[in-house]
Amino acid sequence: MFPLPLFDPTPKATGLWTIVPKFGNIAFVQMWLFHFAHFYGLASKEKCVPEQIVVITDSSADVPDALAGSQGVFVVPQIVVVDDERLVEGEDIARADVYRRLREGQPVRAGHPSPDDFRVLFRKMAKEVTGIVVVSPSTAFNPTLVSASVAAVTYGKLPAEAVNSHLVSAGVGLVALAAAERAGEAATLKEVAEAAREAIPRVHVAFLSGDLHYLRQAEHISALAYATHHPLGHRALFTVEKGYLKVVEYVPADKGIEALVDWLRARVKGAVKRAIVVHADAAQVADTLHQAIEADLAPSEIYLHTLAPMLAVRSGPGTVGVALIVEE
Repeated sequence: MFPLPLFDPTPKATGLWTIVPKFGNIAFVQMWLFHFAHFYGLASKEKCVPEQIVVITDSSADVPDALAGSQGVFVVPQIVVVDDERLVEGEDIARADVYRRLREGQPVRAGHPSPDDFRVLFRKMAKEVTGIVVVSPSTAFNPTLVSASVAAVTYGKLPAEAVNSHLVSAGVGLVALAAAERAGEAATLKEVAEAAREAIPRVHVAFLSGDLHYLRQAEHISALAYATHHPLGHRALFTVEKGYLKVVEYVPADKGIEALVDWLRARVKGAVKRAIVVHADAAQVADTLHQAIEADLAPSEIYLHTLAPMLAVRSGPGTVGVALIVEE
C-alpha cells in the first residue's frame, strides 16, 4: 500500500482532482495541486468572486447626477436646517430655495446625514457588494465622516472605510470619482480607499465668494477685513487648505474670475483630467468661469453644477468656484 500524503484531500476532491490518479508518487502531486488550487482560488467559488466595492459620498460633493451614475458613485442627501426644521436636500428643499432664503435673511444652516441614513444604504447594498468606501467633506466643515464611521461600526455586516477628503464641494466629488474608477477595476477595499487618499493632493479648489457678509457671519473673515473690503464691494478669493477655508485675497467683483483663474494657473502642474464648475445662484458668472477654465487649463472633461448649501450658507449666494484634478 502506498503511503498517504500528509493529509487526505479526498473529501474536497472534485473537478481538478478527478484527473489525478490516487497511487504512487501522484498522491504527492495531488496534495501539491490541492494547495495550489486553494492559494489561487481554484478550489472555492467564493475565492473566485471579484471584489465589488462601492463608493459613497454625500450631496455636498457636487457631482452632477449623470456623472455620479455613470461612474457608480452613490450619493447620500445632505441636510439643511431652516428654522430648526431638518430638511433633506433635493427632497424637502431645493438648492434654489436655499439661496432665496439666504438672500431674504432667513436662518439657514447646514446639517449632516445621521448614522441611520448611512445604515439604511449599507443594508440595501449588503447583498450586492463586498465593501464600502465613504468619501466625506472636511470634518472642519461637517461631521458626515463621523456619521459614516458610526454606521460602519454599528451595522457591522459589511467592511467599510471612511476617508476624510479635507476638501469641500466638488473637490470631494473628484476624490470620490477617482475612488470609483479604482473600484471599477475590481480592486480591494484597501486599494479603493488608498486611491481616494492618493487623489486628494491632485485636487485643487478655488472659489469667489458672494457678499462678504456671509463669510463674516460664519466667522471665516475678521471684523477688520469685513470693514475694510465690504464697503468697496470686494469679494474673497478663497480655497480649502488642510481642511480649512483660507482666504487668498480680496478682489473687486469685476476682477474676480480673472484672479481666480490666475491663482489656479500658478498652482496647477500637469494636465487637468476633470473640472467641475459650481455656483450658488450665479449662472452667468459661472458660465464665464467655465469658459475661462476651458480656455486656460484645457481639462479633458468639464462640468457645471449648482453649489451645495453646505458651502453656500458660509460664502453666500453669488459664490462661484471650481474644483479640478490633474492626471496621475
